[in-house]
Parts: sequence; structure tokens; C-alpha cells
Amino acid sequence: MKLSIIIPHHNGKKLLFDCLESLFDNISIDSFEVIVVDNHSNDGSADEAKIQFPSIHLLKSKKNLGYSGGCNFGAKKAMGEYIIFLNNDTLHTKNWIEELINFLDKNPHAGAAQPKILNAIYKDTFDYAGGAGGYIDKYCFPFVRGRLFNTLEKDLNQHDSAKKIFWASGAAFIIRKELLHELNFFDNIFFAYMEEIDLCWRLQALGWGIWNVPTSVVFHLYFLVDNYIIPTI
Repeated sequence: MKLSIIIPHHNGKKLLFDCLESLFDNISIDSFEVIVVDNHSNDGSADEAKIQFPSIHLLKSKKNLGYSGGCNFGAKKAMGEYIIFLNNDTLHTKNWIEELINFLDKNPHAGAAQPKILNAIYKDTFDYAGGAGGYIDKYCFPFVRGRLFNTLEKDLNQHDSAKKIFWASGAAFIIRKELLHELNFFDNIFFAYMEEIDLCWRLQALGWGIWNVPTSVVFHLYFLVDNYIIPTI
């Protein structure tokens, strides 16, 4: 199998249904699986998703494992050569998955890659969490291409060249499965946030590159008030 797509989920039927509908509407590869990891939801949303989208593999945790734990739960069951980790509050475009797969196929030195991630409401604005990839400064503080502190950049094609980055956004990124196993998955010490930075840091320590692939585009749901960030989660 070429690809496993892992979506950690905790409550929110509309978010998950919109994500899955958009995902299936915009994927054209034949060899893939979608794994939804239900982090102990109490609203029945994951069970309803299995009825509405019967092809998904639904894994149910007895407790909320967070992003890292949920992703690890799914990744250990994944069959794909590549794994995409995907937030349940994302919407998708044609060929975004194919662009990421093609990039890794053509660049054997690249271990992971992310799409350009834009605001799902203000579609000309970058995502708050790694919209065009992330860096680390000399004091080891992470920062984002597409955002200056709490102010988000408009997408004026300024980040439309494939570029090596320090870390890929956990909202949507692809990684080679064998590398994920070599890294022993996400560190479960991170319940939510920073886990993708830690993973990418360790990936680079093994000599692998992480890239932004702007020909691949995903939208992530969050809100702006006077250009300040109000995440949905």
C-alpha cells in the first residue's frame, strides 16, 4: 500500500464529516487507507463517521491520548509506505496528496514534507501553525513562515518555491513510514503542540530533510479578529 492517512479525532461531528468528505472528494490515488483514531469522544461522532464513510478504519481509544498519542496509535496499525498525519479541521484541494507523494518519490533525501496551509475561512491568508513551514532560531524558539508573531501574512506567492524547513506543521504532513518507526514515533510527553517540532528535530539529526511543497495546498480552520489568531483548538 502506498499511503496511510491518519486523522486523530476528539468530538465534533461536523469537523470530521467535512474533513472526510473533502478528503475523499480530492484524492485520486488507488492505494491508500484512511485511519480515524477516536480519542475517547463522547458525542458519537466517530461511530457516525464510520456509518457515513464505511471505508475508513476506525480505531477507538479508551482515553484521550492527545495528538501525539492518537497519531502513534494509528501509525502502529498503518500499512502504507508513506503516512500523512492530518488534523480533523482541515479541508483539501485536488492533487495535494499526489504532490507530496511525488515530491518524496523524486527526492530520496527528503524524509518528510508539508503542503502550503492556508486559512479555511480567509483563503488568501496563511495558517497560524506552520502555514509555509517552520524554523528554529538560535535560542531554539520555533517560528513560522507565513506568520510574524500573532500577525498572519497574506498569500502573495512569496512562499511558492519548494524550500527546506526545520519542522513541518502537524496540521498536515507526510513522512516515510520506516523513518517514523526508526524515530520510535512521536514522543508521548507532548499531549498537544510541539510534538511535530520534536519529531522533525530528531529526523534531521538522522540526516533527513524536511520540506515545504507549495504546489500542495490544504486549508485549516481557525479565525482571525483584526488579523489576530483565534485557533479552533
